[in-house]
Amino acid sequence: IFTIFSFYFIYFVIRQIKLANDTVQQTTYLKKIDFLTQLPNNKENEKFVKNLMKKKTSFNLLLVDIRDFKMINLRHGFSTGDLVIKQLAQHLMEYANKNGAYVGRLGGEEFLLILKDVPPAIAIVEANNLINMIAQQPFEVSQDLSLHISVTVGISSFPDNGETSLELLENLVMAKQQAKTKLSSYFHINNLK
Repeated sequence: IFTIFSFYFIYFVIRQIKLANDTVQQTTYLKKIDFLTQLPNNKENEKFVKNLMKKKTSFNLLLVDIRDFKMINLRHGFSTGDLVIKQLAQHLMEYANKNGAYVGRLGGEEFLLILKDVPPAIAIVEANNLINMIAQQPFEVSQDLSLHISVTVGISSFPDNGETSLELLENLVMAKQQAKTKLSSYFHINNLK
């Protein structure tokens, strides 16, 4: 009886330890991703950028922002807006996988793409390709409704547009704002100089 009891007790303890370990691993994973899109979150985005900067790797940041996203939410509801964000995340992941890029979610309707080891001129070409690809994609939000969206892309480059992640991000946001105010599809921060 003691042997049987010991076996079940040890089995129970090992099972509880495994469940606790699984919970810790799941929690650690969830701290790194955006819940809606399953893309890396801001903390992971910043860590990735800082690692590239430490390695002195040249790269370009692209801030992809959905145009008139508030109108989508107002016209079709927030659940439709969430579906659009999830589908855009999927398209951006496919693009990133094909092009060896990094993609993460900044928040709201904004995404971060990082193109490594390419000059700014190539980043501009890729931004234009990305904009055209997204414009051609139907976003299926229900059985009888599909939407077409457009995006604005701000671009900044390391090391040209900042020596810290904060400087790069500030320039990136400024580039996105310039693209929106100039009603162009993309804007590289170099064009302000």
